[in-house]
Amino acid sequence: MGTRQQASRTEIPAPRFEPGAQEAGWRIERVLALEEICARLYLARHEASGARLAHVHCHDPENLFSVGFLTPPDDSRGTPHVLEHCVLAGSERYPVKDAFAELDRRSLATFLNAFTWPDRTIYPVSSAVQPDYFNLAEVYGDLVFRPLLRDETFWQEGVHLAPRDPDGESDELVWAGVVYNEMRGAYSAPEEVIERTLRQRLLPETIYRFDSGGDPDEIPALTAEQLRAFHRRCYTAENARFFLYGDVEPARNLALCAELLERAPRAAAPRLPALQPRWSEPRQVTLRYPVAPGGETRGRSFCVLAWLGPETTSAEAVLALDVVLEALVGSAAGPLRRALIDAGLGADLYPSHPFDTEQRQTIVRVGLRGTEAQHAEAIERLVLETLERVVREGLDRELVEASLHQVELAGREISQHFPVTLLTRVGRLWFYDGDPADGLRFGEQIARLRERIATEPGWLEALIRTWLLDNPHRLRLVAEPDPELAGRREAALRARLAEIAAKLDEQERVALRARAKRLRELQQRPDPPEALATLPTLSPEQIPAEVRRVPTEVREHDGLQRLEHPIFANGMVYVGLGFPLTGVPEPELPWLPILGAATTGMGAAGLDYQQMARRLLACTG
Repeated sequence: MGTRQQASRTEIPAPRFEPGAQEAGWRIERVLALEEICARLYLARHEASGARLAHVHCHDPENLFSVGFLTPPDDSRGTPHVLEHCVLAGSERYPVKDAFAELDRRSLATFLNAFTWPDRTIYPVSSAVQPDYFNLAEVYGDLVFRPLLRDETFWQEGVHLAPRDPDGESDELVWAGVVYNEMRGAYSAPEEVIERTLRQRLLPETIYRFDSGGDPDEIPALTAEQLRAFHRRCYTAENARFFLYGDVEPARNLALCAELLERAPRAAAPRLPALQPRWSEPRQVTLRYPVAPGGETRGRSFCVLAWLGPETTSAEAVLALDVVLEALVGSAAGPLRRALIDAGLGADLYPSHPFDTEQRQTIVRVGLRGTEAQHAEAIERLVLETLERVVREGLDRELVEASLHQVELAGREISQHFPVTLLTRVGRLWFYDGDPADGLRFGEQIARLRERIATEPGWLEALIRTWLLDNPHRLRLVAEPDPELAGRREAALRARLAEIAAKLDEQERVALRARAKRLRELQQRPDPPEALATLPTLSPEQIPAEVRRVPTEVREHDGLQRLEHPIFANGMVYVGLGFPLTGVPEPELPWLPILGAATTGMGAAGLDYQQMARRLLACTG
């Protein structure tokens, strides 16, 4: 869990503002008590710029600062992804080559990262030391709103054309760059290829037909000036959404964000991604993914059925579908999972989690990996027939209750980086003009869902019919291994580069070689002391002298020692059992992991595997 203080942990902080109050240029629009996480939520809008802010004020000393933007791509050149890399490489106020790495070295950050989704980009940072938190937020804010975006940074992080050997005589060229190389690897992984294709084919009339991460074939067309124009268009004050969490006083955070907004570009925010019109009949697509030359291809295909689901902002429908999918495929007791595995048409279920909520309209996927392309029709028929049977016979009530239990546990758990978890939940709604508070009131939503399931028999089965069986916006995707695909791609790339090289004159070749050497020298040259000195650092007295300790009470029960930790866990109880291994012969120790996995992965006490799986689902997490 997080570093929450125990003394006042279960108290909601007293309200600092009322709705309608103004502070540091912000107008407080709503103030809500979040009882399940012992916090108070402030939602505010910056009157001068239109920026929005959500502050989860609680007694947790781990404070999170995050600023995010809607960043819908115009093409598959990877502009949002490259920009995410480049803005963290120095700003006007902090002109160091790699501010991200420097902050990581000189701070006490508990989280430091940046994320690019299909349509938004977010920059979160957190620390359990308040002076450190303000240092990190100040630098991150300046990097985001006033990045240097130097050509050299674009070449290094994005893409540039270079001689394969800058010091040699060969004229052979390569494309180089962090994002370019990263996405070349991503386009070789079958799971990445499948997920990207599903999104693009299910949402072909929206911005999701583009790859915000970047298609390696298109990334080389991106220019540094296009990157800077995208920053001016998307990283604006009106488009900014601040998410803040922790025990910093709301007034201080409001003042911090207001000051950062003074550095932000001013321009109208991008429009929300358009909704995909619904299809009138299902579609199909077959694709190939690369495997090693001469590698085995039998039993390595994927077959996936995917449906376009409800909008992400439809909180009740999304949560209910999550429960339905947990019941169908979330465990060995799930009827659809059991039907797919028992049919012997593939090696394992794909994907591990069937619900994709990372764009404006959700996507449901279910299928098999380790199959053959000729099994596609049989797999599709099996899925639809099994769903028809489930709707006809009804979902098992015990399984529904167990699935509710699993979804509730996942929603309540205070895991590591809990503030980032809340940020993600809020972002899925907020960036599409949904209610950010819905991402923070999970307990209320699950309680309403339980009540509706109890009072409306057949409602979950009706959801299966609405969003799966009678939903014509369905895609059947088959992905087949191709041992020659990587070779064909490489040959096409070499031919393309050879064509470019043939058109270069001597002056252009010399310039490319000089640029490659210059970039290498810049990468190897350390930042000057005066640049590093611009970054804030903690003084020794600002570093806590005491280590935070988890409260522990030692008790005895039937001769056994029991350690209890009275901490806030959002209504959850954790039990860990430890067994001494002193009597296990050393040669048998390697078998213990197998024993541990088998203990919870098979039947016991007269229960078969499926019965035990259902019992575990209903009682544990």
